[in-house]
Amino acid sequence: MEILINNLFSNVIRHNYDGGKIEISLNGNKISFANTGHNKALDPEKIFERFYKDNASEGTGLGLAILKQICNRHNYQLDYTYHHDLHTFTVTFNQE
Repeated sequence: MEILINNLFSNVIRHNYDGGKIEISLNGNKISFANTGHNKALDPEKIFERFYKDNASEGTGLGLAILKQICNRHNYQLDYTYHHDLHTFTVTFNQE
């Protein structure tokens, strides 16, 4: 859980720009991290694949793939959307 939250939190800071917007919300069984960024929507079909990254990223392209595996292992759902200039990653926790 620590790796999941830390990585999502780091990403909204790292991939934002000065004066940009960050939104973090927790609602029931969902937590969302959203940020503005220099690029438009990422490819939702490839974003969770290993080594996928946009041209502006300085990372390895492994972070989101690792998060996806963490979520899969714990039966959480990890989704990406781009709406109103915000890149949003939402984790839906299982309800046991």
